[in-house]
Amino acid sequence: MKIRSGSFNIVFPNVANMRENLFNLEKVFSNFMPPFNLIPIPNEAPPEFPRITATSKNGHSQLMVSGNNVQVTTMFDSHFWNDLASCFSYMEDMRDKILASLSLFGLERENMPAFYYSGLNMQTEFSSEDGIDDPVSFIVGHFFKGNISPDIKDIAFRTTLTVDDTYFINVEISNHRYLEGTQIVPGSLYGTKETSHTLAVSIDINDRLAFNTKNAYFSTKDTPQRIFELSRKFITDSLPVLIERGDINYVK
Repeated sequence: MKIRSGSFNIVFPNVANMRENLFNLEKVFSNFMPPFNLIPIPNEAPPEFPRITATSKNGHSQLMVSGNNVQVTTMFDSHFWNDLASCFSYMEDMRDKILASLSLFGLERENMPAFYYSGLNMQTEFSSEDGIDDPVSFIVGHFFKGNISPDIKDIAFRTTLTVDDTYFINVEISNHRYLEGTQIVPGSLYGTKETSHTLAVSIDINDRLAFNTKNAYFSTKDTPQRIFELSRKFITDSLPVLIERGDINYVK
């Protein structure tokens, strides 16, 4: 199994003057390249539009700040792929930086970070090294019943679990093809060559279930830590069961 990428985000009430905190944000995310990119849109623009973006000094992570969301997405390099502990350690550092940045935007209640909900997405991958030579056949054999056309080229399966009436665990399983080469005609894959074909499993865990169902719900600073615990446990305990038997559940 390889850990390909991770993404953590926090969603909060709209902050109209987000960009006024640019320089302080650069101090919090000191491992990102200054100056940060300030996007010239009016404060009245929809809050989901990005206001600030930045790239880490090693080029693997992207920071995006909108009027109601802060997100860091990291593409791990080959030194991290098989090191789950290091991947989580890095994402935990990004999580803590995002939480620290909330005070810059006035998002505090009783000296604690105040936000709606947060989520962690970890992208894992399995290949022939893990005994999966044909990802399409693997997905069909494990998760579908009935007649499936032999001409299927790509396939995906998605499901959502719930934990503690608070958390969604979204699991998406699909095949992924890596291509190399030069596109002779723009928009066409002609001229490229498939170099590998893998099974991709995305695990997205968040507390939006509580946000959707509980009146006036706000996360606490402990909630992201719990999300990371759930994610780590799912990858180490539930994911091997999914790959071996096709069972999808949260192993408690």
